[in-house]
Amino acid sequence: KKGCDFSGLISPAYIVDLIAGMALIAGIAVMFYFVGRKSRREKKYDERQSLARLKAYRAAFWTFVVLLAINAFVESTGDGYRWGDAIIEPFLFICAAITVFVVICIFEDAYFALNEKRSFYLWMFGLIAFANSFIFLGNIGNYNCAYIENGRVTFRAMNPVVLVMFAILFASLAIKALISRGKERERSRDEEGAS
Repeated sequence: KKGCDFSGLISPAYIVDLIAGMALIAGIAVMFYFVGRKSRREKKYDERQSLARLKAYRAAFWTFVVLLAINAFVESTGDGYRWGDAIIEPFLFICAAITVFVVICIFEDAYFALNEKRSFYLWMFGLIAFANSFIFLGNIGNYNCAYIENGRVTFRAMNPVVLVMFAILFASLAIKALISRGKERERSRDEEGAS
């Protein structure tokens, strides 16, 4: 069976889902705009953070290059074989590079500016992962279109990719927050003991 069967696609339920999804995206975009506008004026990174961010950019760049090289090698040796369609392949590599960058920045204390609140991003990463988990589960078997067709990953795999990416970012941020909280407790105990 080739391609997706979209014969039952335009239904009232689909239109409601589409409008709800667009409203959610618009709401998140507006929230990011207003939060970002304020933080752009106030963001300040110290020298150590700037160096750590540079290290993270380098790692993300090489992640992207290595994935492209591996993909080119695999596809050139298989008589025109492609494991994914033209949308999902670069999308996956970009998401992998972004994930590497953000995770390194989080654990090097360089993702947030000196005066930036972390809790907003923790909730945002969790919300995006949670929303994509519902989209992923809702799309399984929906519209007779699979995530893998004829041995090739389709564009529908974008939601699971985003889900995994933001789940990793959420977990990294939560782990880093727990580590930082533990260090602060130890520091306060040491200060109490010294006094």
